[in-house]
Amino acid sequence: MVKREENRVLNKRKEKLKWQSGITLIALIVTIIIMLILAAVSINLAVGNDGLIGQAQNAKEMSEEVAHEEKQDELYVKDKILDRDKYYYVEKEDNEKEHITVDMTNQEEQGDATEHPHVFVSKWSSTQHWQECFICASKINVANHHIVKTYQYPDQAHCGYWNAYISYCSDNCGYSVSGTDSHPWAIHGYGVYSTTTELGSIYCVSGQYSHHRSCSVCGTRGPGERCKLANGTIIHCGNLGRCVVCNNNYTSAVHKPITTDNKNAKCAYCNIPLFNYELVSKAYNASDKSKTYIIRVKPASGKTLTSVTGSAWSPTGGLSVTYGTVTGNDSSGYLVPYIVKSTTEPYQRRRTVQLRPNFRVNGSPVWTEFSMIDATLEDTDTTAPTITSVTENKSNIYNGWCSSDELTVKGAEAYSELAYITLKQGNTVVFSEASVPTVNGNYTFTFTPKIEAGGSTAFTVQVRDIYGNKSTKNVTLSKIDSKAPTIVANGASLIEDGKVLNYTGNSKYERYRQITIVAKDEGSGEVQFAFNDPSKFNGNMKKEGNLYYYTYRCGGNVYGNDMRGVAIYLKDGAGNVSTYGLRVDKIDSTEPTITAVNKTAEGVYTVTANDIDTKLGQSGSGVVEYAYSKYPDWWTNLDYQTSPDLNISKRGHYYVFAKDGAGNFSKGFEIDVE
Repeated sequence: MVKREENRVLNKRKEKLKWQSGITLIALIVTIIIMLILAAVSINLAVGNDGLIGQAQNAKEMSEEVAHEEKQDELYVKDKILDRDKYYYVEKEDNEKEHITVDMTNQEEQGDATEHPHVFVSKWSSTQHWQECFICASKINVANHHIVKTYQYPDQAHCGYWNAYISYCSDNCGYSVSGTDSHPWAIHGYGVYSTTTELGSIYCVSGQYSHHRSCSVCGTRGPGERCKLANGTIIHCGNLGRCVVCNNNYTSAVHKPITTDNKNAKCAYCNIPLFNYELVSKAYNASDKSKTYIIRVKPASGKTLTSVTGSAWSPTGGLSVTYGTVTGNDSSGYLVPYIVKSTTEPYQRRRTVQLRPNFRVNGSPVWTEFSMIDATLEDTDTTAPTITSVTENKSNIYNGWCSSDELTVKGAEAYSELAYITLKQGNTVVFSEASVPTVNGNYTFTFTPKIEAGGSTAFTVQVRDIYGNKSTKNVTLSKIDSKAPTIVANGASLIEDGKVLNYTGNSKYERYRQITIVAKDEGSGEVQFAFNDPSKFNGNMKKEGNLYYYTYRCGGNVYGNDMRGVAIYLKDGAGNVSTYGLRVDKIDSTEPTITAVNKTAEGVYTVTANDIDTKLGQSGSGVVEYAYSKYPDWWTNLDYQTSPDLNISKRGHYYVFAKDGAGNFSKGFEIDVE
């Protein structure tokens, strides 16, 4: 009955409005006709045709203004009667949703303010350090660093070429930087090469001679460069002569052998044949797990070898090389024996050493950089570690859930010096591979993984040795939840505990920033949230599966490049708590203020307005549009314009409104148009 009566009253209002509008329009038309007739007579007698055109234009403008007012009347009734009912239902539906209103700057009369317990972490720059709340970015204890610089070799710090240093803040803020000071050659007068004594020693690398400078104070060898002839070419065994820099005269040089067939070697520079080589034998010695290699080196035709000795280099390390007695001659070749053995017991990984004997060819030294024979000790362990037991030690029981389950894995590994422990849930690694040393062939490892297990949940413990042999053992865990709820971003990716969520509007302001937090918990569930106060958790979160939703409606004023933060705490049914910071920008909840409306021309009224928050002393999104109305309580559906100059020619009492970039409307500013 009430609804029917409301409809009846509404229809009656509409019919009355239509009737009043019709009568008004008829009267206006009659008035205009009479005025046109009188104006025509007056114009013909006084000023002629030009006056008639002007009066017709004025009549047209008056007609348009009347039509504008009639449109405003119609829209006013619609907005105040029809849309108000619709707006009521929208607000009612929105109020039924779970959300919390947040006043980001204490500017609102309602809503929770942004006070929260600060969580400070150490921060620093290259010049200062401070404590900063990761939630709201507030800073305290800002101070300049007190830098202390220490050198690795203090006695050579003034001049050593490898001047390694560490600079750190003596306030123990955590700031430090390491580097190397360049050798101050200039203080020793080394700017120009002039004498051989100044240049220091001369040495050979890769069959090419180089010279360098040595500091007369600390003796440190400085940068070197290749010796070269006056024509700029590098000196080597095929290009001998006097160095234009160090003045040393070279009549012979070291050969650099190369091979293309792993059998015969020639010099890379002078291209003459030098020698050939081959592996005669290799044998594995089980008693000490070593290998013996014998290499035969024979001079090329017309060449002789002298000073033949063993030499080796290992790219992997972990091997020792013993050189045996060299036997033989130029005719049959020289036999060079090597004994290669692991330096760790027992050995597992593949280790390599390059066997490259040293000798002279026709009295000239040979600089051998390639491996004649690669000697290896192969892995021989194919036995996987054993897992003898996996035990639990539960603690921190909350609501029947354990938030800390300590696992201890024990087993045996006879050959490897390390064992690697991994815990998997299905194919997902929940505890990454950790190394534990073996002692007398046994290992023990205790750890507390971050896992979620509801009922009886299957996990797999995997143990691996250095070579890659693996053993696994299945374990069943239940009612364990050691992972705090996490926030889900973009519908998929998880944000770690202790992170800040930045919600930015880029360049766009909003009256309120509505943000829905989505939390995920695959363990005990029952996620609750707390806003700014971790002692006050609220369980009123909307749940869908293992996802939990809650909406924050952020208001207040956050202007310019500023960002304001609040704290969000999430707690699951096992008592695990995660902490997040939520920061927003570009919020403007303050309505514009009209300070004046002045008549600046005939029929033109200019609006002066601002969008300043008097508490902050700053302007927000700024005033962007202007309009006027006959009604003090209607400002939404007007014909707003960007210019502050309003065209109002009809007499009457009006209300001028301003709108800012966030959609806030000012109060009506009253004016009278005469």
